[in-house]
Amino acid sequence: QYRNLMVLLNNCIYVENFGECGGQGRCATCLVKAVGLKGNTIAMERNEAVTINKAGIGIAGIRLSCQLLVNENLDGAVIEILEEGY
Repeated sequence: QYRNLMVLLNNCIYVENFGECGGQGRCATCLVKAVGLKGNTIAMERNEAVTINKAGIGIAGIRLSCQLLVNENLDGAVIEILEEGY
């Protein structure tokens, strides 16, 4: 039903300025802390890692919610939306 976690979060919980690039993985405005990811969701694609590094974020478990597909690999994961200034 949802193409990624960012869309799900925006649909269920409106967070101002969340996901400004629309899910392209470029703006780092849809940051979440994700613990308990499984399967292929654990590894970041190169573009996601580059965007997070450009934003100067060096915290373990930080991900772009637009790059996390909503599937069984999120089952049981704990997701925390990071506010500006994390």
